Amino acid sequence: MSEETTNTMTKYESREAVSEALSQRDLSHADMSGLNLSGMKLTGMNMEAANLSGANLTGATIAAINMEDCDLSQTNLTGATIAAANCENVNFTSSNLTGSRWYGVNVEDADYTDVNMTSVQAVAVDWSSAKVPPEDVPEMMQPPSWLPALVLGLVAFVVILILMKKRQQA
Repeated sequence: MSEETTNTMTKYESREAVSEALSQRDLSHADMSGLNLSGMKLTGMNMEAANLSGANLTGATIAAINMEDCDLSQTNLTGATIAAANCENVNFTSSNLTGSRWYGVNVEDADYTDVNMTSVQAVAVDWSSAKVPPEDVPEMMQPPSWLPALVLGLVAFVVILILMKKRQQA
């Protein structure tokens, strides 16, 4: 395994070393700065105070994860999915978040200075709780236009089934 421990941080030298460590579910205080982690699935983990500055996380899935106090400055998160993540006090300074999707993420005290937020989609994210909110706050995703018709159709179907069942019992 290509990793080196210095003080309280473990430095990972390659994508393969990070992949091997994923089974431990604890990459807290890990230094993965500058690594190509594109497409990686980081789920159900503790990554508190990890250093991912300058890393490539293009298309990554980051879900059900604690990233409190992480350094994600100058990180490429283009097309990434971030869901049910604790990003409290995370440094996103100068990162590229183009086309990323955010679902139920805690961004309290996070720093979004000079972040590219082009085409970012978000649901249940309180950008105003960030220490430095993004300059261009993404609009909340809207439900598809066909969703109300689907719900109404399902309700009507259930009502018809109930009426038919009552009629048969009578």
